[in-house]
Amino acid sequence: MRCLPAINCVFFLLLAAWFAGMPLRAHAATGEQVRLNADNISYDEKTATVTATGNVEIKQGERILIADRVELNEITNTATAQGNVTLLEPDGNVIFADYVRLSDELRDGILKNLKIRMTDDSRLAANGARRSGGYLTEMSKGVFS
Repeated sequence: MRCLPAINCVFFLLLAAWFAGMPLRAHAATGEQVRLNADNISYDEKTATVTATGNVEIKQGERILIADRVELNEITNTATAQGNVTLLEPDGNVIFADYVRLSDELRDGILKNLKIRMTDDSRLAANGARRSGGYLTEMSKGVFS
């Protein structure tokens, strides 16, 4: 596994914080290293973008993000993950999506084809989810069982 500077691993922290509804500072304060493993990792200096493709796995502590592709843009402060996105939470919840984009220090984000399997075997699914202003999360065509 390759350890990247924390600024390049902002996506993982943003995604975890976004779902938990917590500020990024709360997650960053743990001091745990963030590790990134992928078939290919590149950095474009012109666009200040880190791109990881193929079997991407980002891990911090017990939290693991898996995706086909992850991009982190330091200029626009946006992060995207696409293709078989899975977030394994320490509490046992598992979050799935086809596409995730986060911006504006996690205040805004969208997810496509969201599914959550909770530790009590309940499930939540939605065609999409959107977070606005850091506090409001809306889901379209959501189902809970």
